[in-house]
Amino acid sequence: MIKKIVYTVIIIFGILFTVGYFRYNPTVNFTKEIPVYAEAIVRVNLREIEYTIIKDVVKHPFLYFKSTSSSSSSKTKLSLFDQIKMPVNLLFYTNYSRLKDIWISSVVEVKDKSKLASFFKQENYIKKRFEGIDCFFYKNNVYILDNNNLRILFGFGGITKIEEEIKFILQNKAYLKEGDKTFFNVKNSDKLVTVSTKKEGFFELGIDNENFLLSGELIKGNSLFLPYTALKKTNSLLSVSGRVKSHLLSGLLKEEQKNKFKKLTNLSLDSITSHWNGNFDVELKSFVHENDTIVTYEYDDDFNKVEKMTIQKNTIPAINVNIGGSSLFGYLYSKEAVKRVDGDTLLVVNPFFKTYAGKRKSNFSLSSKGIDASDFQREGANKFLLFFDVDKYMKAKKGTYGISNKQLSLVKKINAFVTKENKVEVRVCLKTSPQNFMIQLLK
Repeated sequence: MIKKIVYTVIIIFGILFTVGYFRYNPTVNFTKEIPVYAEAIVRVNLREIEYTIIKDVVKHPFLYFKSTSSSSSSKTKLSLFDQIKMPVNLLFYTNYSRLKDIWISSVVEVKDKSKLASFFKQENYIKKRFEGIDCFFYKNNVYILDNNNLRILFGFGGITKIEEEIKFILQNKAYLKEGDKTFFNVKNSDKLVTVSTKKEGFFELGIDNENFLLSGELIKGNSLFLPYTALKKTNSLLSVSGRVKSHLLSGLLKEEQKNKFKKLTNLSLDSITSHWNGNFDVELKSFVHENDTIVTYEYDDDFNKVEKMTIQKNTIPAINVNIGGSSLFGYLYSKEAVKRVDGDTLLVVNPFFKTYAGKRKSNFSLSSKGIDASDFQREGANKFLLFFDVDKYMKAKKGTYGISNKQLSLVKKINAFVTKENKVEVRVCLKTSPQNFMIQLLK
């Protein structure tokens, strides 16, 4: 009897191991999935994500299976995921010159074409037909349904010439070979998400204990970051420091955003950029609470002037900023964005709090009251640093300067840096498990 039980347990574990191994450690095969024109590839390892979440469900079941109030629905809605076969990997790729801001997905097999079309109709997608192929439009996304093959196109700036894009996709049927470096990097990664580009570099997003960890390496010639000695991580709420290619950063902003900035400050962002050398240091230490006395005058029934004093409570960020550029201070002073007011030199275009301005060597310095803008500590290891103590920030009394959302409430700290050798690391330390964090995002 005992032998039968032992044999049964061994057989069960053997089956679980065999099924688990071949399901969650499949041979990665991207044959005829990545076209030769792909210059940037994103691989979403759906099988690894599924496996990671399942492991966490086993470890922390009560985080996932909480009782919820049942809601009755008179009509059962169709779901997109019920109409497609979930692939092991989902790939997205683009071409910088030909496709620009448009990304294309790898083919996803459809279970039932008619039901999928019904789903698109249910969600009010706009249907159009090009080259004998059904296309369904929703915001900046286009779903291309070719027989039982589904592709997704999405554009950050919208998709205007859909006919040309479809022709380009269907006519280019040559695929990358395994010897290609971009292909090799994506194929051999075991992380949740992998990004490999011919311009920027190679990056992987995975899980390290209770952290999300993005690591990789920038391509030196195309890196946004220039040589610099960044700030040392301190006990501040927020520190950001580095040197970037200022013209590239300005190019990321749309004309609409630049026009809004000019309307608010009466300053040209492009002109400011021309005086900026790319250096920046920002340190938010805390929030300072002050009481300001406001004196007003009223008249009593006998028309006597009566002084009235009120106390106004204010919260200001204890912040200091250095911006590189020897001519930047002079430019802002000439545009009257910086003025002398009652013996102080102030940045008058900041409507939120009194901001002191000054020039120190080749830097334009800004600070709130009581902060020494020269009090920066540096270290030689990194040329870019970002540190954000999210938990400490969320607990601080911030007044009108608060930022709060459900995702931030699950984060402890964010730490990012770029080394002088162009190694990149972004670590997001969470209050919950990364798997549960992903579940919360989907809710």
